Formats: sequence, C-alpha cells, structure tokens
Amino acid sequence: MIQQAKNAVQNKYRQTQSKLTNVYEKIVSKGSRLIRYANQKYTEKKQQFTDFVSYVSRRTKQIRINISRELCNITERAVDKKIVSNENGKLQVTSPLKNAMDAFKEATKEGELDYTIDLAIGAEKDKDGNYHIKQNYWQSNKFVGYNDLYDDVFKAAGVVNGSAPDIYKEEFMMNGETYIIWAWKGDYINLGAGAEIGIYKKGIGNHYFTATGLSQKMQLSLKDTKNNNTIFDYNPTERQWWVNGFNPNHQGVQAKELESITVIQFSDSKEDQDLFKALAKTMEGKKEWNIDEEKKTATLTW
Repeated sequence: MIQQAKNAVQNKYRQTQSKLTNVYEKIVSKGSRLIRYANQKYTEKKQQFTDFVSYVSRRTKQIRINISRELCNITERAVDKKIVSNENGKLQVTSPLKNAMDAFKEATKEGELDYTIDLAIGAEKDKDGNYHIKQNYWQSNKFVGYNDLYDDVFKAAGVVNGSAPDIYKEEFMMNGETYIIWAWKGDYINLGAGAEIGIYKKGIGNHYFTATGLSQKMQLSLKDTKNNNTIFDYNPTERQWWVNGFNPNHQGVQAKELESITVIQFSDSKEDQDLFKALAKTMEGKKEWNIDEEKKTATLTW
C-alpha cells in the first residue's frame, strides 16, 4: 500500500512537471516568435524612417539647387544695371530695384515702417533706434527652424543689395543629439547693419529645429572695423535662443568690415552647465571662440 501510494505521488509529480515543462516551452516559443516579430517590425520601421530621411535630404538638396538657380536668374535681372544721367548731368548707376530699395531704406530710417516691420517679423526698436526681433514671434516655432536654403535666399538678397552677408555655423553634440550655432552679419537691406546668432537642434534631413529650450543670457555687439565705431551693443535681460540686432542708420556696410561679438552666459543649473560643457568641448581652441571656465561664458568673435 505504501509503495503504491509512493508510486502514485511520483507519477503525479512527473505528470505535473511534464505539463509545466510543456507550458514553459510554449511560453518561450511564443515569446521568441514575438521577439523576432518585434525585431523584424522595428528593423522595417527603422529602414522606412532611414529611407524617409534620405528622401527628404535628397529632395531638399534638389529643391535648393532649383531655387538657387532661379534666384540667380532673378538676381541677374534685378542687378541689370544701367548708366544714366541725373538732373545735374552726372552719370550714375541704376537698376530696376535700386530706386525702390533706396526709398524702402529711407522710410525705415525715418521710422515710417516701424509698425509694418513689427507686424511682419516681430522687430521692435530700442531706445537707440536699433531693431531687435522678439523671442516669441513666428520664428520661434520649432518647425520653422533653419537650413541652408534660407541662407541661399539671404545671399541672393545681399547680392541685389550690393553687400553679400557673412555666415558662420558650427555643430556640436550634447547627450547624443546634434546641435548647431548659426550666426550671420551683414547689411540687411532696409534694416541696415545687423548681426544674429541662434541655437538650433538637428531635425529631419538638412533642416534644423528651433531650440528655444536652450535659451541663455546673451549679449551681442556689432562693430564697424573700418572706422572702429560700435554700431550697437545689445544686452537684453531676457534669455535668448536667438539674439539679434539691426541699425537702420548704418546702410551699405560690407560684412567683411563688421565684427560681431556674442557673449553667452550660462547659469548654474544642470541643463545649462551640460550645454556649456558640450559647447566648450567642441569650440575650445577654435580661433573664433573664447571659453572661460571660471565665469562660465562662451564668446564668439568673428
């Protein structure tokens, strides 16, 4: 009797163990299939995203080529200069846009277009008569961002205006993400001598998103090296993701004669210090940059 009971218990144990083994194997098998399926779908989606980014990049380049070609054609027509005699009998050079642009510049200098300029691009005048574009206008939308195509338009406008702009940009890495410092200086047509610098985050293809979340305390000054005059010195109290300034009373300047100085002051917060360290790691040793570890400042002079 005892042996029979013992055998019965052992049989029951083996049956239970066999069932558990079968259940375990089924779970492992289904889990393995699920993992393989998930990996396959992830690989497919990753490839689709990679293909999409590649497509956007190729199309952006093609669109840029087409627009640049058209801009060249427009620019050639716009600067189709003619030599004419003025009322005093002296010869002067004119073009289809010259008279209109001169009137546009004069109206801006006189303040007649302040409301229109503010409405269009969000630029307000300070007490010294310099324009500064607000930090929360349409340019701050993440997806507006910036890319080389914008610069192509900027350069074409500069050619029409007779003063090609100067552009500086430098990428850096932070927490596995790509960011870029993008800066500009030159003659901004009716806005006059100006400079800008902004922080952007790598977006899709060759497009960068606006990085408003990385705004810092910034100071921007612009000097005319030809006569050593300060065109403006802007030190806003509000944190800036894109600091800028334009003096309509300084017209017809050449970018090569301008010196732009931007001082970025980083706070003690962890986020700001992460940005400072990432920026310093890339910019340290570059002739345009001065990194002050003690003051926690990064200065771009160019």
